[in-house]
Amino acid sequence: MGKLTVVGIGPGDYENMTVRADRVLGECQVIVGYHVYVDLVRERYPDKEFLTTPMTKEADRCRMALEEARKGRDVAMVCSGDSGVYGMAGLVYQLRGEAEEPEIAVVPGLTDFMIFKIFNREVDVNIYGGLWAKKKVCQIFKGYIESCQRDMIAALKKSRFRAPGTFEEMHQLVQGYLGDGNKMGEGWLLTGEMLELIHSGVPNIVCTQPFGCLPNHIVGKGMIRRLKDDYPSSNIVAIDYDPGATKINQENRIKLMLANAKALAKQEQEKVPAGAGV
Repeated sequence: MGKLTVVGIGPGDYENMTVRADRVLGECQVIVGYHVYVDLVRERYPDKEFLTTPMTKEADRCRMALEEARKGRDVAMVCSGDSGVYGMAGLVYQLRGEAEEPEIAVVPGLTDFMIFKIFNREVDVNIYGGLWAKKKVCQIFKGYIESCQRDMIAALKKSRFRAPGTFEEMHQLVQGYLGDGNKMGEGWLLTGEMLELIHSGVPNIVCTQPFGCLPNHIVGKGMIRRLKDDYPSSNIVAIDYDPGATKINQENRIKLMLANAKALAKQEQEKVPAGAGV
């Protein structure tokens, strides 16, 4: 049995691709994707087998990739932007079902995180002082990455997938929850991502906590109660991934979250007056 890796290639060109994404694409045997995205990487990996589908054939694309992996081949499915949140990873897991094979891995894009880290250098100058030249250079670099992000969002709006908001829109959402000085780990970006999901109609969220990451336990797990107070329909669960957490416990907590999601959805349906929308 082979392995399927869903790879976010960022804004599109090699210079903005992560090191891990480049390594996965270099080591795989087959690259699958929307023909436009495949063309972006075809020249750099000419020895690969390329399989493509047109727009609106996302499910067929995922089935194709899973089938190749079941043949024992190492497969990479390329997505623009972030493969986990806005790309194909969710659909791949859904189509595989509860089977444990083929193995699936996800290599995320880094657009928001890149902008966040550049923005933090601006914040350092604002809070602690520093050279105005440093701040100006950061603003120019940040503006370039944001322009790439806007191109990605525009492309996603033409597809059937939900397009994310911009970094600045997320920054506005988090105002009143966390200040710009909360920037260790993912900092306020993690809380902002949960707020963006809630505001875009995705209230069911699994917030994963890596081992030993105290900042993310504060800005992720530590903010869940506040978010639930402000958004009663939100359904958020924090899952710890560390040596003391068993797989069964993690899966049971996720199943409980899904059960709550179904109950909340049923409550919302019952609130709709009879005959509404007819």
